[in-house]
Amino acid sequence: MPVIYDEYPHPIRIARQKRGLTLYDLAQLTHISVAKLSKLESKKNIRIYVDQLVSIADALDLPWSELVTSLNKYLPKKEPRHE
Repeated sequence: MPVIYDEYPHPIRIARQKRGLTLYDLAQLTHISVAKLSKLESKKNIRIYVDQLVSIADALDLPWSELVTSLNKYLPKKEPRHE
């Protein structure tokens, strides 16, 4: 049975809520708009830059590697190329 990731909260949302931060609080700490953070947490297909992810990790006091690892499952899987 396939895993449906929409059933699980986004790791950034989990970390933010554990720290008692609102989206507005995180936006203030990271200088990323509330709208963009909301779309990210809602697993929308948005463009996010490495420096923004670093800002989020710093604001949430998460190791960079932990944040990247937790986000990896949300990346689209590439099909192997057959030549």
